[in-house]
Amino acid sequence: MATSTSRSEEADNDNYESASEFGDCEDRGDSGGDDKPHNDLVEIVGNMVRVKAGKQSRRAIVATAPQGDRVDVIYCSLPEGSSQNTNESWRSVLSSFFNKFGLEDCTEEATVSLQDIQPLEMFETKPDALLEDYSITELQKRWVMLAKMGDYDAAISQIGIVFLKLTRQGVGSLACVYNPECKDNGLIPNSFICTVMTEEEFTSEVLLTNDETEMTVKASFVKYIPNSLEDAFKFAKLCNVAAKYALLRTNPYAEFSACCSTIALSLFESMLVVEIRENIWMDGGVASFSVKDIKQLLFDSYMLVTRARILQNKFNAAAAMVRKAVFLDPGNKSARVLVKIIKQRQMKQQRNDKQLARNVAAWVQKAMKSEEIQPSDFDRL
Repeated sequence: MATSTSRSEEADNDNYESASEFGDCEDRGDSGGDDKPHNDLVEIVGNMVRVKAGKQSRRAIVATAPQGDRVDVIYCSLPEGSSQNTNESWRSVLSSFFNKFGLEDCTEEATVSLQDIQPLEMFETKPDALLEDYSITELQKRWVMLAKMGDYDAAISQIGIVFLKLTRQGVGSLACVYNPECKDNGLIPNSFICTVMTEEEFTSEVLLTNDETEMTVKASFVKYIPNSLEDAFKFAKLCNVAAKYALLRTNPYAEFSACCSTIALSLFESMLVVEIRENIWMDGGVASFSVKDIKQLLFDSYMLVTRARILQNKFNAAAAMVRKAVFLDPGNKSARVLVKIIKQRQMKQQRNDKQLARNVAAWVQKAMKSEEIQPSDFDRL
């Protein structure tokens, strides 16, 4: 059982320390860009810009010509890139990839001040390279920079490029089936690792790696994962980073965060036992990571799912996850705080449910006594 450490408590804070190979950022403020109005950026309708909002920022498309010191924009979540795109194929794959993770592009419109308009980073305006030309190290620098600017959507997009680089999609590939429709109460797993056998538009045939059971699942439930252990380890760590960024947004992407962190914990749980990981990955017998590393990352995954489920008011699911976190690290203060929060929310929800039940009962009694509904009416049905 993992012991309480300052690292495990710090990892759950909103400020993110460097996490081994894939480091998060500590500074949640902007990157120090100038605050001068960039009027030239909004002169052309359709230009991509970055809009500041306090300590956070978001990419947006200029929707209309500026009126005075204001301009209309349309915010973007997924990676549209610039008007100079030369390689749309993998971008459409990336958008589909995010859609399957529960993250869809928004069409939110807003009127903002010209003072809040900032240019995109240089790498965001250059023509796209081929997917294989992207270096993971360079992409890491990008998403850390974007996260420091408070643009978590853009940071997640850069992580998504790494997701594509690490996975091979199609028949014969490994995948994690994540079922967002499952109650996620800790009794029935809502995710499992499998091999994709067939792939159709709406359904996929998969083979469970633990007992070789064949199943038919919705195609949207299938999230591809790397076929090698080391890449899967990187992939799972990045799922946690993306889940953290999604929760740091002013309006958190709760379901996207829950999906990413649930996939991460499924991978980490499978990596804990040598026999299990050897059955999943061809190179599963030799690992560069330790059990201690896995348990710490697994703890982070449990905490991330817990927070996401609290935001979704799914308190039974949150309670199931935080219990696992406490089991791994009984002395962790952040986990204990979440336990108290969940209990308080559950009690409040129960009171509200009881009040709703009383209101419904009173309404039914009133309706039965009215002329519209009489007990004798039911005898004639």
